[in-house]
Amino acid sequence: MKNQSAFFKPFPAYEEVFYDDIDNHKKHFLPICSVNLKFLFPERDEWIHFISVKEIYDGCVGENTSDWHTRYTKEDMIGFDIIDGKYKFDTSWDYFIINSDNENYNEWVEEIEEAYEENQISFDVGKEYYKKHGAIYNLNLNKDNISIEKLEKSHAEYPNSKKEYPEYFGFIEDIKHQSLSIKKLIEEGIRMKSVESFEDVNLPEIPKDSKRKKFEYIGYLSGNKFQKYGADNLYLFQSEDKKRAVMCFVYT
Repeated sequence: MKNQSAFFKPFPAYEEVFYDDIDNHKKHFLPICSVNLKFLFPERDEWIHFISVKEIYDGCVGENTSDWHTRYTKEDMIGFDIIDGKYKFDTSWDYFIINSDNENYNEWVEEIEEAYEENQISFDVGKEYYKKHGAIYNLNLNKDNISIEKLEKSHAEYPNSKKEYPEYFGFIEDIKHQSLSIKKLIEEGIRMKSVESFEDVNLPEIPKDSKRKKFEYIGYLSGNKFQKYGADNLYLFQSEDKKRAVMCFVYT
């Protein structure tokens, strides 16, 4: 892929991804990569962002804070307003348990705060590995006392893990049903309608607008390659008017 840097930003800075309130976005989110869809569709000069959350640990994200749910932010779904190509979280920060003042959650807060820290540390080590080797650590980042030396030793022990990186930019498994794996399914007789319905994907739901029109599917990546307690897959959807983005967390 020619001039990859024109279309792809690995581990972008928070200021490149989020519109405002950088401190709170930094507290809860992990920006994995940004992609300009122009590399596939010349007429679409737009940046989209794949992000994860630090709260992923045990159970669904947001399952205990329904008071702060919106149409696009609920269990295992995170919604953003898109402003000038950047994301703005679409509900109260009380959606995250560590910000909640509900006394029933006090016993969980310390444990979840530890998960935040472990997810941040593993994300940072994975980022360091990428900067050093020019490729992601292509296995799960679920190691205790993680370090770049431990990742390098593990990759040396499992050489096959280096052979098949995610198809798009070495980060993303599929974009817009264009990947070789999706094309192979079509060749084997799976109808595109079935692929687009995500019948075999454990999505919490496909986000829809107020007229019940499905959001546009952008792509997905493997979340556990970027943090210790990552979702198996992170799916990104965007509204037709490009004013909203939704990340969905999928577990097998």
